[in-house]
Amino acid sequence: MRIAYMKTGTRAGNLRFITDEYVLIPGEIEMDADALPPLDSLHDPGVALADSKTLALAEIDTAAEAARGRYITLGSGQGLTYLRKETQARAFVAAGYTGSVPAMVAATAAGRGITAQLAADTIIAQADAWAATGAQIEQSREGGKKAVNDALDVAGVVAARDAALAALAAI
Repeated sequence: MRIAYMKTGTRAGNLRFITDEYVLIPGEIEMDADALPPLDSLHDPGVALADSKTLALAEIDTAAEAARGRYITLGSGQGLTYLRKETQARAFVAAGYTGSVPAMVAATAAGRGITAQLAADTIIAQADAWAATGAQIEQSREGGKKAVNDALDVAGVVAARDAALAALAAI
């Protein structure tokens, strides 16, 4: 039997997250999330190296998302909002803060009770700060995933995963 599980609601391999339970596909074997063993217990020779890699890769992605969440509001809609705000703020600054105030800049200014110029400058400063932090998170995520994929055995997977999780937690 192929075994894969994870700690959060993201998807990995043949595993899907349903409400508060983990369901292994095939066989529809249900497992309680709290009863799942840690990755370190996957040293069992009956568990495939590929399965431990699938889990470790998902855990690294989950840790990267948690690291992002320490700096920005998560969610695809919020991500699009941040991009739109940055684009509009940069255009407003490039125009010398003249002309009509872009909608997202105006919304930020009104919401914070500040001028449109200060809102645009603040949006850009936050975007620039996030770019550096986001790149650091992405480097740790990508490096960790490469190390997991390059691992030759489950012990190597565990070591690579642990190093990536520590790096992401430190950001």
